[in-house]
Amino acid sequence: MSHHYWLESVKKAMDMELREIALMTQLAQQLPSHGMRMRVIEKIAEEAFEANFWNCIHACFDGYYAPGYCGVDTKDAEK
Repeated sequence: MSHHYWLESVKKAMDMELREIALMTQLAQQLPSHGMRMRVIEKIAEEAFEANFWNCIHACFDGYYAPGYCGVDTKDAEK
């Protein structure tokens, strides 16, 4: 598996998570009770965590961050 293909697969995984968040947001807006919305919002938070994970992986392997600094700003890493 080439690096480019693998990186595109990571981006697709992130995009899927973001689409799920968008759909669940629409669902939450239409739900009639606070309890139902709370459950969907909790699921949105889980999906956001997963999207952030894939975003971090993509950034690290796309050359955005230096190796070993995934998810850490370069300025913060120097401190």
